[in-house]
Amino acid sequence: MNIGKNGVYANASIPGTGLHSRQKISSTSSKTSHTIIDESMTFYDWVMLVCLIFSMIMFIFCVLFPHFERLHLILIPGIIAQVIFWLMWLGLKD
Repeated sequence: MNIGKNGVYANASIPGTGLHSRQKISSTSSKTSHTIIDESMTFYDWVMLVCLIFSMIMFIFCVLFPHFERLHLILIPGIIAQVIFWLMWLGLKD
């Protein structure tokens, strides 16, 4: 709830999604504004994107060069990047 010179408003939002709703509740006419999505990418989104791209490059390298003698040095960072991506995707960032 916010109280200002223009009236009393009820606000609701879902953190991290950009979804929010605001409704004026102090007068007889009520207006509601909805935002579907915030189009700017957050730092959290960039980290997920980098992890996904990095892990895909590592796995493609492993497929193209299966006889590379130090394949584990390529595969392990790719797996770690995939784990970070999926933890962030599932919202387990804490």
